[in-house]
Amino acid sequence: MMWMTWRQHRGAAWVGATVLLAITSGLTFLGLAIRSNVRRSGLSACLRTGSDCSTAIAHLYREYHWLPPAAASLIVLPVLAGMFWGAPLVAREIETGTHRLVWAQSVSRLRWISAKLMLMLAITATATLGLGLLAVWSFQPLIPVLGGRFQGNWFDIQGIVPAAYVIFALALGACIGAVLRRTIPAMATTMVVYAALRISMHNIRQHLLSPNVKTISTFIGDKPIGLGAGDWILSQTPTGMPTSGPPTSGPPATIFHYIPAGRFWTLQVLEAGVFLIVAAALVAVCITVVVRSRQSRQPKHSQLARAQLNRVA
Repeated sequence: MMWMTWRQHRGAAWVGATVLLAITSGLTFLGLAIRSNVRRSGLSACLRTGSDCSTAIAHLYREYHWLPPAAASLIVLPVLAGMFWGAPLVAREIETGTHRLVWAQSVSRLRWISAKLMLMLAITATATLGLGLLAVWSFQPLIPVLGGRFQGNWFDIQGIVPAAYVIFALALGACIGAVLRRTIPAMATTMVVYAALRISMHNIRQHLLSPNVKTISTFIGDKPIGLGAGDWILSQTPTGMPTSGPPTSGPPATIFHYIPAGRFWTLQVLEAGVFLIVAAALVAVCITVVVRSRQSRQPKHSQLARAQLNRVA
């Protein structure tokens, strides 16, 4: 069954392998180049000594300011996988009628759909997990320059959440394809539903963890002293009062609500867990629809066949 599944989807597998190789090569080359440039700029030594690093940071920012929007383009990969690999997984088989050939053999529907889902999810999730961890390594030296891993869409392309997104997208596409039984409508529906859920999670992400609170009155430029470069500032509220001394002395204090950089992996696990739970439910629905589809159609076909045999007799 695994060999037959591979034969059916080897074209898509080769395309995926080519994309994987290209992105892996690009991230590896970029990570090495970033580390070399950070060392040459003196930022690493500056951060160790606690000196003023503004010159080195400004130089590196001018060189890599394009990286966040360029890297953010990788967020489309999961939904593309769901549309072009997940949605046709069952829907195309039903449209072309090739499922009847398999189901007429000794292969059960449960084994058929389980093998297809297992192979697709395992290979794609493993590859995406490797890319997410490689992205963490590649971009890590630029945290003092471009901000922490919570910033913008950086969170979505690093760590373990990309693998969870891919698993969710593939399970969503396969489930919708099994229900709609038409490839094009399944692809379109997968895109819409995936985008809606991902945007919703992006908006509620900050509420998955309780923020830390700190009152700060010392700033260098617009950077508060006391928060790390990778901390995620959720909100800041000026108090209008100094943190110490008489009411008329000292700079005004600001209350910061933030998530420390050290909780990056905690938030990754929480968000990945949400999508994996939803994906597991979608896989269960997909398997149930495929397995029970025979129960709703087989009696009708059986009666028709018996009627034809009776007429011949």
